[in-house]
Parts: sequence; C-alpha cells; structure tokens
Amino acid sequence: MADDLFFIKPAPERSVRDPRTMKLLPKAGASKPQNAYWLRRAAAGDVVVTQSTQKTKKAKAK
Repeated sequence: MADDLFFIKPAPERSVRDPRTMKLLPKAGASKPQNAYWLRRAAAGDVVVTQSTQKTKKAKAK
C-alpha cells in the first residue's frame, strides 16, 4: 500500500536530508510520502507542510 503524499519545505534556517537519497530537501520543497520519518520531521519543526495530497481509492462493490 502506497503512502499518501504531501508537499513539504524545509523550515527557515533548517536543512533536512531525505533518508533514501541522502540528499538535502530542496529549499523550494518536494512531494514526499506521509511516512513516519517525514511526519516526525514536521512535528519537530524541521519541515513545513504546504499542501496535502490524498490519493483517492475506488470502493469495491461486493
């Protein structure tokens, strides 16, 4: 199951590395999965969430 995505930017005066690529999050921001790592960074104030993107799921008729 894929995680929902959200668009985040580093907080002012902060640098945050993507744990998968080990590259710094661009100052312009990027879409990232709403997983435990990025949610912790948001809660700690390291990143600012600018937009949430929710994936729509089709309901299966039984």
